[in-house]
Amino acid sequence: MSLSSSAAAKLRASITSNAAVSSQLAQADWPGIANFYNVTNAAILWRKDLSIQDFVGGFVWAEVSTFTSDQTQRLTILTQPPFVDATNANIRNGFASVFTASAAPSTQAALLALAQRPATRFEALFTTAAGLATVSSQYGVVLSNTDVQSAMGA
Repeated sequence: MSLSSSAAAKLRASITSNAAVSSQLAQADWPGIANFYNVTNAAILWRKDLSIQDFVGGFVWAEVSTFTSDQTQRLTILTQPPFVDATNANIRNGFASVFTASAAPSTQAALLALAQRPATRFEALFTTAAGLATVSSQYGVVLSNTDVQSAMGA
């Protein structure tokens, strides 16, 4: 994958200022630098690829069975696409209105955990705040040796 010029510039700035990769940079160890940035870190991202099957697997059915017809209708609408895109604030708000802390606390906690994952160091360079977790414009991008080499202008 080829990075945009702005993404490459941001990566280059991070690499040149990051002491953790200074020895790899000095040796032009592009694979080593790519590996460093492809490892997860402490930042948490909203997922945009949560399958409906996994999502439904997080339901506590005893809680779901108590839903009002309005909650059931909203849930039906929200689960029509093949994936749940938790990066979309409107989708998160819709699910929060269905799985409330009072009506479905266990399901809400399970779905919150499913809808997030640790970011790679590269993804974390491109995050924006979005509530409890963040959204990355480079979600799912795995850096290659070529991406790093190109970003460094080598």
